[in-house]
Amino acid sequence: MNAPFAPTPEETVTRALRLAGLREGELLYDLGCGDGRVLIKAVKEFDAIALGFEAQCKLVEEAKARIRVASVKKWVKVFKEDFFEEDLSAADVVYVYLYPPMMGALAEKLRKELKRGSRVVSYRYPIQNWVPYRVGASSGHSIFLYRLPESARTSH
Repeated sequence: MNAPFAPTPEETVTRALRLAGLREGELLYDLGCGDGRVLIKAVKEFDAIALGFEAQCKLVEEAKARIRVASVKKWVKVFKEDFFEEDLSAADVVYVYLYPPMMGALAEKLRKELKRGSRVVSYRYPIQNWVPYRVGASSGHSIFLYRLPESARTSH
């Protein structure tokens, strides 16, 4: 399920990663990583390790080029993969900026695979039927933070 690429504004990336409480040495997964900007910022500003999954070849190549230029190749990997086919269980923080139709399918995968204490941060679109732990804002849009397992409850 490919969606058009819409880059997250740079200031929003910083706010989202701060809201998530990303810490040194933690593992961030960016699902649909686009041009790699979230991955690069996670490493450069938060001293995290970052993995990105992107289905579009052109964006994978762009992300890899940006990572080389930023000199963070040692701490960042980008895979041309469908993140729905990947095991997400190692992630400490998952970043998503996905359209609503994808969020519903992703919610169940995250609930099944993420470990206790993992955080999910979503720009613009909430995860359906999940209760956010915190909500921030940037560039006129919401940033939703979820913590597992407490906030991964379905509403009734």
